[in-house]
Amino acid sequence: MEWQDDSETGLPAPSAEFPGGSGLEYLFQGAIWVGGIVEGETLVSVGVDGWLWINEMLPADICPNGEIKKFENFGDQELVAVYTDSVVDEEDPDPIDHRFHKPLNIEITQHSYSWISPPYDDFVLLDYKIKNFGNKFISKAYIGFYMDTDIMYIANASGFRDDVTGFIKSVEAPEGPREINLAWAADNDGDLVRGQITSHSPIGVFGFKLLGPSNPEPNVSYNWWVSEGSDPINLDFGPWKKSSWDLWAKNYGTWCEGGKGTPCGDRAKYFLMSNGEYDYDQIYTCIDQTDSGWLPPPSICRDLADGYDTRFLYSFGPFDIPAKDSINFVVGIIMGDSLHKGLNPIDPQNPQVYYSKLDFNNLFSNVSVAQRVYESGYTLPPPGPPKVFMVLNSTDSALILSWSPKKYYNLKGYNIYRSSISGVYPTSPVNTEVIKDTFFLDNDLVEGNTYYYVVTSINESGKEGKRSKELMTLAGRPMPPTGLVATSTKDKICLAWNHHPEKDVIGYKIYRKTEVGTYELIGTIGLAGLDTNLCDKSYENGVVYYYAVSAVDDIGLESFPSDSVYALSMAFDQGILLVDMSDPHGIIFVQDDSVNAFYNRALQGYPFVYSKHDLPSIPHVSLKELSPYLVCVVHSEGRFGPVSSSPDSPVDTTFLNFARYTKAGGKLILAGWNLIAPPHYGLNYHYYVKGDFAYDILHMKTLLAPAWYCGLEEFIGTHSDLSSEFSDLEVDTARVNLSYPKDKCDLQGRLPLIGYFAPLYPEEVIYVFNSVYDASNFEGKPIGMRHIGEDYKVYFFDFPLYYIKESQSVPLLHKILAEFGYSPTGVKEEDVSLPESYSLSANYPNPFNPATTIPFQVGGSQFMVNRPIHTTQGKAVDGSQSMVNRPIHTSLKIYNILGQLVRTLVDEEKVPGNYKVIWDGKDNSGKEVGSGIYFYQLRTEEYTATKKMVLLR
Repeated sequence: MEWQDDSETGLPAPSAEFPGGSGLEYLFQGAIWVGGIVEGETLVSVGVDGWLWINEMLPADICPNGEIKKFENFGDQELVAVYTDSVVDEEDPDPIDHRFHKPLNIEITQHSYSWISPPYDDFVLLDYKIKNFGNKFISKAYIGFYMDTDIMYIANASGFRDDVTGFIKSVEAPEGPREINLAWAADNDGDLVRGQITSHSPIGVFGFKLLGPSNPEPNVSYNWWVSEGSDPINLDFGPWKKSSWDLWAKNYGTWCEGGKGTPCGDRAKYFLMSNGEYDYDQIYTCIDQTDSGWLPPPSICRDLADGYDTRFLYSFGPFDIPAKDSINFVVGIIMGDSLHKGLNPIDPQNPQVYYSKLDFNNLFSNVSVAQRVYESGYTLPPPGPPKVFMVLNSTDSALILSWSPKKYYNLKGYNIYRSSISGVYPTSPVNTEVIKDTFFLDNDLVEGNTYYYVVTSINESGKEGKRSKELMTLAGRPMPPTGLVATSTKDKICLAWNHHPEKDVIGYKIYRKTEVGTYELIGTIGLAGLDTNLCDKSYENGVVYYYAVSAVDDIGLESFPSDSVYALSMAFDQGILLVDMSDPHGIIFVQDDSVNAFYNRALQGYPFVYSKHDLPSIPHVSLKELSPYLVCVVHSEGRFGPVSSSPDSPVDTTFLNFARYTKAGGKLILAGWNLIAPPHYGLNYHYYVKGDFAYDILHMKTLLAPAWYCGLEEFIGTHSDLSSEFSDLEVDTARVNLSYPKDKCDLQGRLPLIGYFAPLYPEEVIYVFNSVYDASNFEGKPIGMRHIGEDYKVYFFDFPLYYIKESQSVPLLHKILAEFGYSPTGVKEEDVSLPESYSLSANYPNPFNPATTIPFQVGGSQFMVNRPIHTTQGKAVDGSQSMVNRPIHTSLKIYNILGQLVRTLVDEEKVPGNYKVIWDGKDNSGKEVGSGIYFYQLRTEEYTATKKMVLLR
């Protein structure tokens, strides 16, 4: 697991945040390792190795049944993932083992459980099943969990370098020492501020423990190390028993790259997993323990003992796994609070003083609870509260509360608690019997009084879980308005909402905020005969706004705000924006002047502005920068520059803005490598889900971003199955060869670093990979796509157009720009006429079944724009003038004979031209409509026309 978006909120979240919502991260990266002996050969498969970015366990499209599924049968959240180690990368060999990955042929089912109610809310239990689906016996298998904790407040960029870790074999109990085999990690001092604990102080402790394996008495190992590849002999370190070190040296010679820490390659990983050692705690690194069989302390012991960027491996085994057989085990990630109580400096020569001031009591308590939960079969915790709790409807003296159903294995029902004081609730619920439904009527209210509610879940054993978040309501308060929508043009943002059904509502209040601001009142509507619409003209183009509306009744009670709506108005009154996002210090040497000259030639006669985003000092691409331009062309030779509006945020603001830009009507052309996948060394599959730009806009499921070792480059061009529209492309061998010193690597005209993607919709693919090797796994894989829909328009090429022969790349660019409504000044294109007037033609066929074509034309005029050739940080130089067709906001909509909207076919900016749109006989929800008479209406700011058609099923 790594830093990623929260599956519930979609917001950036640490891998292990404790307490929840605190921003305190206790785990940067964790992964399962599985090792074993197969026909005498030592093999290890890793989720990730942590330093070479080797990923050998893959889900989703690469492996069957790989999707993550959600449940809440026993836990308040249960996630089930299935993945295997069977994908073999034949393009990128392991640099340590000098061979391709050899799988064990195992399938791992990972089932996680977590709870909301105390004291069960400080741990996550991971239940594993590992199946040998191959035909070979796996002997002496060991399971390892690699943990790189990096404990810190997430905004503390350097906080990862001061962790300490250790292992607790047993604890004292009334009956005598009790074995717990608990690994732990913590920040060395809790990051106190002037000796005081603050909200940014990670004073807790991360724990990891085996709770139960199918092997009743496994050997447990705990090993920690620091990774320093810059000087492994002196700086890469981990503790060793002398007997283990001598055994390794006798059989295999030098440890990885001469160090004593990082385990590289399958053999070293397996040796560490199976060594049966419990390393001494990190704070004891400077204490000579040779009498106990350990190697002497390293010369850098003081630097390690007081905290470092430390990793640990918790391992257990052995297991024998016959073919088609499985093993099971459960581990716990268990947190503890208040390990640090105050200032506690580490003296590397006297670490016991430091250790004596650490308070593990809360961690030990949580370990005990986690063990009992596991032994109960996950039935011990009560069910948590429902996730959605709201007022469904209300009157002056009553309201209906509603919540989402809880899917718990022995759920009895729900309780509702009411109070007139926030946070203070009676011991008895309002309901006299346990509620079986998911709604409750409370009809004993006084108009104008404030009430607070919480809901709980209760199981058949009578255990009641944690209360929900508090819901406040004002008796008699109107319900929030519904149906709020926003439509944007260059000059205004108009809001509309449903008429309020409550008779005592006499007005509305309209609120607006930006993404970083708070809601402010911008308008009111009052008196009888209420309007339910308002147009806002006091805004900026290129700024995202959120609007909400409240209702006000005749005694002045105001409803809660409605659901908010998003609105973005773009100017789109200039030409083309060319964005350079190349890395000037990348693996391939960017020919900046040559690239500039290429685009100046390619876009000669077009109205374009060249914008540089290839330096750290130049911000991300903003919506204000995009706003004037109807078309944006992005060039990249390795993504570079800031991607976020905030240095503390992992959100890619540039591509968030590109998504908004396209949804607002902007046309986008993306061309380059590593544009949407950050580069790593190693073969990397990037998986996308809803909410990701690549998934939502480019319709990609996965993207492969390959590593590059000299001699592996193979891209020589593209093929297209759409030969009537797109010609095959060939790389410009001269440009490729000039991009890298020949004495370092002779590219032979083959472009490195080009990957491929897996599309959601294969029909959107326009180019596939052409490799110099016909048998390559890359050959024929998708490498270019387009989406030309009613919703937005985008082209994506996973390679820079600069490296394509200019006789092919320039016509391709011109073809796309013509499709987007632009042609170079003075160039007359065949079969393209720009009408000066509007018209709506008869549909054909008519009557029709199931589809019909509606022709129309958009008239208009041209206008003059300045065409800067180049900009640096917003300053344009070397300008000229060009003519461009003015875009007109155009809508084409279908209505039934009652005047009700059936389908919106067009609702966007259109440049003057002739158009045809097909209606497939379906409404906006995708449902087929019935036979009958329908009307289609073309509307612009200057023109409206309506015609009739007949659908016969």
